[in-house]
Amino acid sequence: LGTSTSSYRVNSLPTNGSQMYVRLWYNTGSWQYVDYQYTAFTGSGGGSPPEMTSPVPDSTLSGASETFTWTENGTAVSKWWLYVGSSKGSSNIANSGSLGTSTPYTVNNLPTNGSQLYVRLWYKTGGLWLFRDYQYTTGQ
Repeated sequence: LGTSTSSYRVNSLPTNGSQMYVRLWYNTGSWQYVDYQYTAFTGSGGGSPPEMTSPVPDSTLSGASETFTWTENGTAVSKWWLYVGSSKGSSNIANSGSLGTSTPYTVNNLPTNGSQLYVRLWYKTGGLWLFRDYQYTTGQ
């Protein structure tokens, strides 16, 4: 890889929870290495990622209060978390905290000025926290 990279993407990793081993070689005058061990992600059994069902993504919200509803969509989810913010990934408007397996979640005090609203739906599956991002326009 030379010296031009500090990362390397590996595709087609197992999704069965098996042990994986990585050996990172480096050269500081002589070749040396460091070994790492990881546990592979446990896939969701062929499901699709969770998705927001209401309100419809990219829609205009109806007011200062909105109930967000989503579906597992075939993914085994052990916990949910919702961020609502004025920029992608932010939680300056609402941060649900861990919702466990509860859904839906109502957010109050939303802006009503026609601005953009960003929702990040966090979900824990196979021991990992992943997320899906959605965008809305606030009502006026």
